[in-house]
Amino acid sequence: MRVSHHHQIVRLLYKRFFACSQVLLDACLTRSVLCWSSIRQEQQLLRDARPVVRDVRLLTDVLLAWRVWERAEPLVRHTLFLALRHLVSGGDSSPEHPSVAYNIRLLHSVGIVEKLLLIYLVRNTSLCSC
Repeated sequence: MRVSHHHQIVRLLYKRFFACSQVLLDACLTRSVLCWSSIRQEQQLLRDARPVVRDVRLLTDVLLAWRVWERAEPLVRHTLFLALRHLVSGGDSSPEHPSVAYNIRLLHSVGIVEKLLLIYLVRNTSLCSC
């Protein structure tokens, strides 16, 4: 089966957005939470990783850059939020793990949840009013 030119361009952009999201998250955390699956040809969450937020300011800037992420494929955004969920839930490790409690306190201290919900509300309202 022949892959269309459009599909190849979309796949290339997807890989670039993934690479950007992985580099940015790696800069914010003590360990990587994302990897590229060459078998599935998509990004995957490393469920056994126990990352700790190293740079909360950079992480906040990355997560709040909605103008960048709205240009990405939906799967890139989805994986970005899976990574955020992993930081506060512990993934396959215990939710009581010290790194999870630390990440929750740190993200709560900068009000990231409230900011993300506000962005969602503003974006959703602006899309409905058009």
